[in-house]
Amino acid sequence: MPQLLVIDDDPAIRDAYQIAFEANGYTVEVATDGKAGLEAAKKNNPDVICVDMIMPFMGGLEFLKAYEPLKHPHTKVIVSTNSQVPADTESDVLELGALKYIRKSAYTPQQLVDLVKQLVSTS
Repeated sequence: MPQLLVIDDDPAIRDAYQIAFEANGYTVEVATDGKAGLEAAKKNNPDVICVDMIMPFMGGLEFLKAYEPLKHPHTKVIVSTNSQVPADTESDVLELGALKYIRKSAYTPQQLVDLVKQLVSTS
């Protein structure tokens, strides 16, 4: 199964995602902010990264600019948020190489697992 990196400053979200993905056979690494996530992504080259949009030290947009997903075509990136963000943010995120921009409240952890399975199977 693919290796997944979850980058989120909310421990409840991180735990819920980690439990759901591990229950589906994924290897999961977690990071509490964008800087730690960037280091983990560069070190471990995960298959999928789920990164929160708003976090301390480095948010999702800054993470995408630093990681440059377009230079890592093997890695699928999903950006998530629960906050209101400007409408053009989704296009910015996708332009920087993320495959999906989702609202956390619209996806259960299992639905996110299903989305990741779909993204990985279409690569």
